[in-house]
Parts: sequence; C-alpha cells; structure tokens
Amino acid sequence: MTRSLPILAGCSVLLAVLLVAAKFTCEHRLAPLTSGIQGELAAAPVDVLFVGSSHTRQSYDVHALEKSLHGSAFLVAYNGLDYQTMTVIVPALLANGKGPPKVLVIEGYCMSLVRSGGLEDSRMFFDAPPAMKVEFMRQYLAEGATWERYLDLFDLAVNRDNELLLMHPAYSRLTSWLSYRGGYAGKNVPGLSSFDGIYLRVPRSSASPEQEAALISVIQAAKQQNVRVLCIESPMPGPTERQGTVIRLKARLAQILREQDVPYLDGASGFPVDDPKLFGDSNHLSTEGRALFTEIAARFIAQTQQPDIAAGRKNGVSTALAAP
Repeated sequence: MTRSLPILAGCSVLLAVLLVAAKFTCEHRLAPLTSGIQGELAAAPVDVLFVGSSHTRQSYDVHALEKSLHGSAFLVAYNGLDYQTMTVIVPALLANGKGPPKVLVIEGYCMSLVRSGGLEDSRMFFDAPPAMKVEFMRQYLAEGATWERYLDLFDLAVNRDNELLLMHPAYSRLTSWLSYRGGYAGKNVPGLSSFDGIYLRVPRSSASPEQEAALISVIQAAKQQNVRVLCIESPMPGPTERQGTVIRLKARLAQILREQDVPYLDGASGFPVDDPKLFGDSNHLSTEGRALFTEIAARFIAQTQQPDIAAGRKNGVSTALAAP
C-alpha cells in the first residue's frame, strides 16, 4: 500500500500536467467563430477589420456597416483591450495566410492610453492560439516578473474559463445567436433617461508612454503590410466628453495620429452627445446611438477610400468599400 501511494501521486500529477497542456494547446479550437480572434481568422480576409474594446463591440451594427460599405467587416473586440495587447493580436491577424484586411480600424479611446498592461478579458487568452498565448504571458512578465504575476498567469492558464470548455455546445450556440462577425446581433441596449451621476473614472491624467509606443507599433505593423490604417473614437455622453482629463487624452491621441499620418474620426464631433437616449452608460452607446454612429463611421471609412475607389473605377475594376 505504501509503495502505491507515490505511484498514485505521480500519476495524478502527470494527468494534471497533461490536462493543462491540452487546455493550453487546444482550447482555442473550441472558441466561437462568430466573434473574437478565432472568428476573424476563420472569416479572413475581410475588407475592414476593427480592433478594440467593448467600445468597438457596442459602437457598430456590422450588418449595416457591410451594407453601407459594400464589403465585409469584422470586429475583434474584448473588454479592456488596449494598445499594448494589440501589439500581440494585430500582427498575428495581419500575418494570417488568408491575407490581411484592406483597412484596419484602430479604436481611439482615452482609456486605452492610460490602462496598465494585462488581460482584463480572460476570453482573449481562451481564444488565442498557443503562440499568441505565449506572447501574452511574455508581455505580462516583461512589466515585472513577480510571484503575484506568475500566480496570475497560473490561474489564467489552469483555472480561467474552464466552464466554457464544460459548456461548449451550449456556449457556442449562444454566442452564435448573440453575435454577428464580432458585433451584437439582436441585443437591445436601452438609452439613458438622463445624465445624472454620469462620470468616467480615468486612472491617470496623462497618457502612458508604453501605451503610446504600442499604438505607434500597431500602426507601423499594419502599414508594413500595406494595410490602410484609420482610427475611430466612439462618442461618449456630453458630461464625459467635457471632463478635463478626457479632453487632454483625446488631444494627445489626435497628435500621435497626425504624426503617424493616420486619418482620425472623433466621434463626438457632430454627434448629439447631449441626448441621453443615445447612450447606455458613461462611455457606451445605446442601440439607437449605435445605429446613428454606424452611419457616420461608414461615411468616414468610405471617404478615406476615395482615391482607391477612383483608381479602381478608372481601371474598370470592381472595388469594394465604395461610398454609400
């Protein structure tokens, strides 16, 4: 009996290691194909690829976008996705063997300039292929290889989102039902009745140098692939837009984009930001606001393509992304 205990313990450890290894290397194969990283890889190549946080997910009606642009679109959007994390995701999506998108739309959002590194949305790790997972872990440890960070990564790799594996058939059907090419499908976000108590807490007053450098790196990676880069910032409620910190961060974002020669749409410009029913909370659009902003964004994207469209028509070539 005493001899069998070490054998049982060893077998248990080996089984645990094998299960973790299988989860690490294979879980992305069970990720949804109507949203996220795996969805975009399956849909590629697309005409317009949007990358951002929940701001991106809640700002566009993808059906309406595709109809207006006469081309395909896809949103890769995760809660809290910032520019540092984009330096891992975007190059991998652009390097997909099916071909890069024609246009990359980077989310312009003041919070992306001030966030600390790390994965706020663990589904990003679940959806990522093994090589991308390793890059996420390397990036996290590069900011400080502490025991706390090692424990965070252990929890991420071993414990997080195991319920998605256990409930895969139901989860997959639910995700397919609720999303279309990364955006919401059939979800209604009601508007506010007033702006009472509306305030966006911004953790720091100036942009992080690491986030600024990451944004520039993402832009350059796309341009090296001959992908046209745009930056679109979704509108926020008037009280949020008028916060001093938000104004300063938006000005800094606009300056970086000018220096990188990237067309920039400040969604608050010309949008009725003082109409509560167009917003779901302090920094996201309601369904009604999403419909209106989708039209504005589609016009902006089409206008930036005018030289290409003109050349395509001159040469008798059918060109996607024609102006509405």
